[in-house]
Amino acid sequence: MKKSKKGIPKGYYCYTHKNGRQVNCPYWGIDKIPGRDSQENGYCSYLEKSDWDINDEKKDIEIQSHDPNTKEDRSEIYRNTSDHELGLTSGLLWDQCKECDVRRGLGFWRELLLFIK
Repeated sequence: MKKSKKGIPKGYYCYTHKNGRQVNCPYWGIDKIPGRDSQENGYCSYLEKSDWDINDEKKDIEIQSHDPNTKEDRSEIYRNTSDHELGLTSGLLWDQCKECDVRRGLGFWRELLLFIK
């Protein structure tokens, strides 16, 4: 069944502000599973995914690093692995950052450009 995009806020976050109050996306929530870190407990019912699911997905991951002593840049690619396998987390639903592309737009960049001017 196709889900309605109504109520999903514009921008990069799972919330917006109206009349001085924060209004959360109707699909955002906290996945309260015992033993999970607080930075892996976000959930999106629009995507039907949690931070835990996102961090468990197999993908190619490139890790870049810079050694300030030698001024050398390095890059390592890990094929068909997950963030959890590397001890990383990339899901940001817990921090109310969108993982969906719905109504993302360029709002942030427009605001940044206006701020810089």
